[in-house]
Amino acid sequence: MPIVTATQWLLLVLDQMPLPGNGGQLLQAFIAPPNPEEDELDPHAYIWPSSGAESRQSVPRAAAPGLGVTQSGWKDELHHVDVFLTWFQDGDHDPNPDITYLSVVDAVMASLRTVADPVLLSDPVTGQLSQISGTGERMNYDIATPKGTDADQRLLRYDSRIVVRLMDSFQS
Repeated sequence: MPIVTATQWLLLVLDQMPLPGNGGQLLQAFIAPPNPEEDELDPHAYIWPSSGAESRQSVPRAAAPGLGVTQSGWKDELHHVDVFLTWFQDGDHDPNPDITYLSVVDAVMASLRTVADPVLLSDPVTGQLSQISGTGERMNYDIATPKGTDADQRLLRYDSRIVVRLMDSFQS
C-alpha cells in the first residue's frame, strides 16, 4: 500500500520537529487529527494524500523458473501529499507572530528537502517494501491570510498548505 507508506514517511519526518522562534516548540504532526482537538497553541501539521499517478517501469520481464508465469515488475507511484500547517498565536507570547509563522513554513520545507534520500521503508499494513525518493525535491505552498479566531480577536489563526511530491518504487 504505497499511499500508506508515503504518508507514514512524512509523519516520521515532521512529527516532533523543532521549530524556529523563542518558544522552543515542537511541531505535532498527524495523519488523522485527534478528536477532540484540544491543543490549539502548538503548531500542527496534518498530512493527507491529494493525488498520485502510477506507472510501470518499462523493463523486460522474465518468466519465473519452472512456472512459466511472468514475474512482477517494478512500479513507480508519484504521490502528491498535502501537509496542512495550522497555528494559533497571539502577540502576548510572540511580538512578531507573522514572521515566526512564515519561518515555521520555511523550516518545514527545509526539513523535507534535507531528509535521507532515497529511503527503504516497509508498509505498516502489508509489509511491502518501497523505496521513497525525491522527498522535498518539488514542493508548492499556499499561505492563507491570518484570521482572528474569537470575539476579541486576541488569537490569530495561521494556515498554509505545502504540496510535497515524492516517488515510491515497489514491486507489483
